[in-house]
Amino acid sequence: PTRRLRKNSEYLDTLSVVGILPTTIDTPMNRKAMPEANFGDWTKPLDIAKEIGKWIEQPPLRPHSGSLVKVHPAKGGGASFLLAG
Repeated sequence: PTRRLRKNSEYLDTLSVVGILPTTIDTPMNRKAMPEANFGDWTKPLDIAKEIGKWIEQPPLRPHSGSLVKVHPAKGGGASFLLAG
């Protein structure tokens, strides 16, 4: 069944699979589990979402399918996205 789907779904040719490798993500559960941590050193979920949104809106900015992307908080706010390797 999967092969049949692949053969009949041209839109799959435009999909990319990218592994996102963030540092600790700033979530309520992580804050609760690590209350003594410096939350400013954590990656904000919105920063990850914004970058993925850019990749969707501007495909030339998207990493190649199969890429691994490290995500770290950037100095001054936001996040830094770097290809692993």
